Amino acid sequence: MTTSAPHTKDPAWLLRITIAAAHAGPTDWEEQLRQLRAVSGYNPKTQTWSVLLGAVDVPELDTLQRLYEAAYTYRTRVHLEPVLVPASWRGSHFTGPETAAALSAQADADRPLGQLPRP
Repeated sequence: MTTSAPHTKDPAWLLRITIAAAHAGPTDWEEQLRQLRAVSGYNPKTQTWSVLLGAVDVPELDTLQRLYEAAYTYRTRVHLEPVLVPASWRGSHFTGPETAAALSAQADADRPLGQLPRP
């Protein structure tokens, strides 16, 4: 999946995290789902979990840590992308195109979560 940064003047955007659960034995499967359920919602149409973040503070860092642990432990696939804030959103959000553009540039499918590309 490719990503693109929002292109409006001073865009308000969120970080969408999409998670594809990894195949696992029954016990590991249930534990993986327990971890994902705690921080994200399930979309049966795409068979993925997702969460929107509009700030990076303690609760959001906890969400990121749980997703990192699931990715590390179960090989769960995690994808990050900036998205424009939907009209229904009432929480915090990021602003400025630079951060969204940087996230888009850093997002690629073959790099493990948390690992930045080498300069």
